[in-house]
Amino acid sequence: MLKPNRNFKLGLAASGKMMTLVALAVVVAWAALDAAGRELAFLDPKTLSAYGYFRADYARASDKGSFLRGYRLRLVEHGGGYTPALVDAFLCERLQHAPRPEAIAIADFYVVKAAGREGIRIMHLPAPAPARERIVGLVLSRISSYEAQDAMRAFILMEEVRGEQELFKSNIILRDGNTKPDWETWWRHDGIPRARRAFEVWWKREEPWPQKERRDPLSGTGLEATSL
Repeated sequence: MLKPNRNFKLGLAASGKMMTLVALAVVVAWAALDAAGRELAFLDPKTLSAYGYFRADYARASDKGSFLRGYRLRLVEHGGGYTPALVDAFLCERLQHAPRPEAIAIADFYVVKAAGREGIRIMHLPAPAPARERIVGLVLSRISSYEAQDAMRAFILMEEVRGEQELFKSNIILRDGNTKPDWETWWRHDGIPRARRAFEVWWKREEPWPQKERRDPLSGTGLEATSL
């Protein structure tokens, strides 16, 4: 039986190394093209290609909260901060069935976007009512973890979900129209606790959601949500 000579063996080894280098080059080139395509797509987050990258990245992300925070910053850079319609529809669908950690991440995303940049799906979650109840319950349970401005947006978001309408550029103010000299301090030390207590009382009422959503949680508190 003929045995391969030394030159033949060296040729096979060199050929194998060359194929490995070619494969690595292809992988590197593909990664570079993918990164370039990703950056180009995100110049306009509303496009189908941008949505495709979002879905792929979302599926791979083990920490949905961290991923959505990063995505939110991209939207500020390239989309005016507004939530694209396709992403809005996807996140609202996930919100209805996702495990609690993922649902919290989505709820936090919508809190920061509330009052004008959240999209329209969150205000029109489909029946049955548990979809709307879930987002309100998640957000209310997170109030203490939010900074003062995000706490404001959280109350606004719950009001948008309850009333099924956008509260554009909204704020929570005193009903009597009095302006506090230091509104931020007032809101942090008086407004947030007062609004939170009111929402918790409203939330704990033993009645079906269709009845609950018709009640104004801020009624009798001296506070009201305003909108332009």
